[in-house]
Amino acid sequence: MNKYVEVFCQQNPKISFPCGNPHCKKEHTFKSKDVFKGNSFEFKCEFCNNTTKIDTSEFIKNFEVQLKKLGIRLG
Repeated sequence: MNKYVEVFCQQNPKISFPCGNPHCKKEHTFKSKDVFKGNSFEFKCEFCNNTTKIDTSEFIKNFEVQLKKLGIRLG
Protein backbone atom coordinates (compact mmCIF):
# COMPACT_ATOMS: atom_id res chain seq x y z
CA MET A 1 0.00 0.00 0.00
CA ASN A 2 1.18 3.51 -0.85
CA LYS A 3 2.75 5.32 2.15
CA TYR A 4 0.49 8.32 1.68
CA VAL A 5 -2.60 6.13 1.65
CA GLU A 6 -1.40 4.37 4.81
CA VAL A 7 -1.29 7.74 6.57
CA PHE A 8 -4.77 8.57 5.23
CA CYS A 9 -6.10 5.22 6.51
CA GLN A 10 -4.59 5.80 9.95
CA GLN A 11 -6.25 9.22 10.17
CA ASN A 12 -9.52 7.97 8.63
CA PRO A 13 -10.02 4.33 9.68
CA LYS A 14 -13.49 4.19 8.11
CA ILE A 15 -14.86 5.57 4.86
CA SER A 16 -18.41 5.65 3.47
CA PHE A 17 -19.77 5.35 -0.06
CA PRO A 18 -23.32 5.46 -1.38
CA CYS A 19 -24.79 2.58 -3.32
CA GLY A 20 -24.31 3.08 -7.06
CA ASN A 21 -27.99 2.40 -7.74
CA PRO A 22 -29.63 5.80 -8.41
CA HIS A 23 -32.86 4.56 -6.79
CA CYS A 24 -31.16 3.37 -3.59
CA LYS A 25 -28.13 5.55 -2.63
CA LYS A 26 -27.85 3.90 0.85
CA GLU A 27 -24.56 4.73 2.60
CA HIS A 28 -22.16 1.87 3.31
CA THR A 29 -19.18 2.17 5.66
CA PHE A 30 -15.97 0.19 5.21
CA LYS A 31 -12.50 0.02 6.71
CA SER A 32 -10.29 2.39 4.73
CA LYS A 33 -7.50 -0.21 4.53
CA ASP A 34 -9.90 -2.61 2.78
CA VAL A 35 -11.00 0.04 0.28
CA PHE A 36 -7.49 1.14 -0.68
CA LYS A 37 -5.83 -2.29 -0.92
CA GLY A 38 -5.93 -2.15 -4.70
CA ASN A 39 -6.83 0.16 -7.56
CA SER A 40 -10.54 -0.53 -7.25
CA PHE A 41 -13.07 -1.54 -4.62
CA GLU A 42 -16.32 -3.38 -5.20
CA PHE A 43 -19.23 -3.92 -2.83
CA LYS A 44 -22.74 -5.31 -2.98
CA CYS A 45 -25.55 -3.28 -1.44
CA GLU A 46 -27.38 -5.26 1.21
CA PHE A 47 -30.58 -3.30 0.54
CA CYS A 48 -30.99 -3.56 -3.25
CA ASN A 49 -28.30 -6.16 -4.20
CA ASN A 50 -26.67 -3.73 -6.64
CA THR A 51 -22.92 -4.13 -7.09
CA THR A 52 -20.94 -0.89 -7.04
CA LYS A 53 -17.35 -0.60 -8.21
CA ILE A 54 -15.20 2.35 -7.15
CA ASP A 55 -11.95 3.30 -8.89
CA THR A 56 -9.58 4.17 -6.03
CA SER A 57 -6.50 4.71 -8.20
CA GLU A 58 -7.41 8.34 -9.01
CA PHE A 59 -8.00 9.15 -5.35
CA ILE A 60 -4.65 7.65 -4.39
CA LYS A 61 -2.81 9.55 -7.11
CA ASN A 62 -4.53 12.88 -6.36
CA PHE A 63 -4.04 12.52 -2.59
CA GLU A 64 -0.30 11.98 -3.01
CA VAL A 65 0.02 14.96 -5.39
CA GLN A 66 -1.91 17.24 -3.01
CA LEU A 67 0.26 16.31 -0.03
CA LYS A 68 3.46 16.83 -2.03
CA LYS A 69 2.21 20.29 -3.12
CA LEU A 70 1.77 21.10 0.57
CA GLY A 71 5.38 20.07 1.15
CA ILE A 72 4.52 16.82 2.91
CA ARG A 73 6.94 14.10 1.90
CA LEU A 74 7.01 10.62 3.37
CA GLY A 75 10.37 8.83 3.43
